[in-house]
Amino acid sequence: MNAEKKPLFERMVDAWWGKAVFGIVSFVAGYSAYSDFTKLENGEVESIWGAKFSIRLYELFGKWPPVILFILGGILLLGWGLKQMASGKE
Repeated sequence: MNAEKKPLFERMVDAWWGKAVFGIVSFVAGYSAYSDFTKLENGEVESIWGAKFSIRLYELFGKWPPVILFILGGILLLGWGLKQMASGKE
């Protein structure tokens, strides 16, 4: 299957810039989760919206595991994309 026929998501995952974009999105999600969980803990809001996975992690472990997972995922994806770019691969 040539690159032009692949769906956009597959092209993004294969390209270094796609991994970098997903890494940045993961950083933003981590910041958003931290902000939402902090507001919940401080009583500024009564409930939060979001992925059931991160809410479940919050219920089980507190705010830090979901935040760390998002940030770590962002670091890994961004690093992978930059490594791929440095090696000259598309």
